[in-house]
Amino acid sequence: MKALTKNCFLAYLCLFGSNLYGNQLEVAGTPPAGAVGDTVSLQVKELKVGELMPDLLVKNVINHPEGEIQLSDYQGKLLILDFWATWCAPCVKGFPKMDSLRREFEGKLEILPVTYQDQEEVDKLFSRLKVLKDIEMPMAISDNTLRQLFPHRTLPHYVWIDPEGKVMAFTSKESVVRDSIRQVLEGVKELESKSAPKALFKRNELLFFGNRGFDEDKRILLQSVFMPYIEGMPAMYKVTGESDKSWMRIFLTNSDLPTYFGLAYGAGKVDFNRNRRILEVKEPDLLKYNADLDNYDEWKLDHRFCYELIVSPQYPGQEYDIMKADLERMFPEYWAAVEMRDTEVLALVRTDTSIDLRTDGGERKIEMDAFGLELNNERIGLLPYHWRFHLQLMRIPIVDDTGIEYRVDIQLEGKMNDLESIRKTLAPYGLDLVKKVMPIKMLVIRDRGQ
Repeated sequence: MKALTKNCFLAYLCLFGSNLYGNQLEVAGTPPAGAVGDTVSLQVKELKVGELMPDLLVKNVINHPEGEIQLSDYQGKLLILDFWATWCAPCVKGFPKMDSLRREFEGKLEILPVTYQDQEEVDKLFSRLKVLKDIEMPMAISDNTLRQLFPHRTLPHYVWIDPEGKVMAFTSKESVVRDSIRQVLEGVKELESKSAPKALFKRNELLFFGNRGFDEDKRILLQSVFMPYIEGMPAMYKVTGESDKSWMRIFLTNSDLPTYFGLAYGAGKVDFNRNRRILEVKEPDLLKYNADLDNYDEWKLDHRFCYELIVSPQYPGQEYDIMKADLERMFPEYWAAVEMRDTEVLALVRTDTSIDLRTDGGERKIEMDAFGLELNNERIGLLPYHWRFHLQLMRIPIVDDTGIEYRVDIQLEGKMNDLESIRKTLAPYGLDLVKKVMPIKMLVIRDRGQ
């Protein structure tokens, strides 16, 4: 009880004992549910652009001699909070760049990575990836307080705090570049924060045109719409319906052209994600943003699009052909083809063919989270598709090379974002994930006329 009283008193001093950064925390009666580590003491009020940061004591800081940082220590410098997670590939990929920027603007800029994950998970990541071996900047781990101050839905997420401790902006990774930092430090540039959608986005309603006064689904035979980038809309895609039984709906928001071609040519059968696309074009920067450039805000307006296609069941199986035709009509400068290419892959293979994985029947389902997987009465080929969301650091395709045609039952318990953990849980089923070179289908996008 004495220890609890002492901790609460220290938290009070940290939150309210200094005016260097401002005091805008709102105290709640109990700690938030799921609080992790020592950084969590009280619930706090969300901060907005223009408000002052409270002078928090950030604990659980690795790569720091004292293991904790008082935010007022950053006064007089530009501070960027970099919210990240080990499963976020863009976050991890950006660390060398962040470390380089911090060194380049030493004395004027500090970048503090912040994650809710614990030291074991962070250490495991850094010990596994050679590209991170020289990264030694301080990082706040097991955090819950800062992410309550700055709630966000996507990662990476960056919070810019000026030298006086005032919140300047919330941005994506494209804004954290040398020129933007230099101009902000010189006072010649104001950052534009990521904005929320202007209207509530409901995934299950028509994206663009909703006919009023009658039942839309029973009136539409075919509808396809392209629109330019919509500020504040998430980048995503979704396919709903059954081709021969109901209306098919395909929609994408704020997506680049390789994503469109990947979905259309995959036709719901092959997942042509980033590591299964080849760009054989003279100007790849027109299709895929180059992170070395400092023009993302302009680039996205011209090179990301929104699209919705609705096809009546009177035209079964035609939805992806219609989408291909729409792409050819809108972007005639490009053409795409599916080709077999020898490619390094992470292949799901059988190590013991005597083990029968055949299903016992029952409900068809696949459930996967960070700590396990259950596949019941389903195709084993679904595993690579779902693993790609968890093994985001793998830059090579994950494919099924088991040759199993029947439906299977598999239940795995282990970290689904860790390759060695997955391999260990696969072993009792006579399965493994191994790197190999093999011919697989790749999506190739070329300039028309090549």
